[in-house]
Amino acid sequence: MAHPLASKHHWWPKGVSRYWKNDEGIVHWLKPDGEVISSDPANFAAIGGGHSVRLGNDPGEDTPWDFTFEPEFDRPDSAFPHVIEWLQSLDRPPLIEAGLRDRYIPIEAASEQIDQLLECVISLAVRSPMTRALAVATAEHLRGSIKVKEKNNLISMNLRGTQRNHARNIPYIGKVAIIYSPNREFIFGDGFYSTLAPGSYNLGSLSIICPITPRIAVVIHKPSQYRTRPRLSAITFADQETDGLNSVTQIYACNAVFYREEKPTPSEYFVLRRHQVLDWPNAICAFLRQLPGVQS
Repeated sequence: MAHPLASKHHWWPKGVSRYWKNDEGIVHWLKPDGEVISSDPANFAAIGGGHSVRLGNDPGEDTPWDFTFEPEFDRPDSAFPHVIEWLQSLDRPPLIEAGLRDRYIPIEAASEQIDQLLECVISLAVRSPMTRALAVATAEHLRGSIKVKEKNNLISMNLRGTQRNHARNIPYIGKVAIIYSPNREFIFGDGFYSTLAPGSYNLGSLSIICPITPRIAVVIHKPSQYRTRPRLSAITFADQETDGLNSVTQIYACNAVFYREEKPTPSEYFVLRRHQVLDWPNAICAFLRQLPGVQS
């Protein structure tokens, strides 16, 4: 597949964002100042040449060293609609009053199907604006403000190969969980809970909690110790738990929170227009320790 270096690259791929349309076919973009823009989701979350490097001095000038790593996302982008349809088709656990670990049910699925899900979720973390910000944070700290063209080139050079290298290690991720929210809607942001480091070649203790649709989020976690089964499980969230995860998303987001119908109020963290992270230890750490088979 050809990928022009100057093309727009979506960090929220259209194969995912279309599941966030409301009955009128639009999704809402909430900004930190409370402004809301409503449109077809295909009009959101695009970066001009965000996965390319152009080293020419003049706009449009080509050099032999220009490249794009957009093809690294071809496979997850093609798989996303099938993965989401599969997640929507699975049996959902009842919402019961019990300890967190006791509320999960195991999900039987082929390793290839789980691996495909993981590759899709990781791709969202790799191209997230939060990860892009991390990819240039050290340079900005040392040098101060960097011109846009050079900044984008630095980001792309630091992110190049991240998706490909993480995909190779996917079979070693120990735990995957699907979160269903029957009553309240999840939000999606230009940052969400993720420990993925740009340019890293191994998964380490990778953890991601990513909303995929307004009713489904996916957890991936590679703990230091765990039982191999079940690899995939599912849980149903109560309203306050969905609200809690949405609050975490607002901490990690910077300029954009997307929602379908349930408009969130900008939190004290989101209004700062800065990608932030939770202090450790935190409630998410406790939640991850309760995944089935994790040695807490």
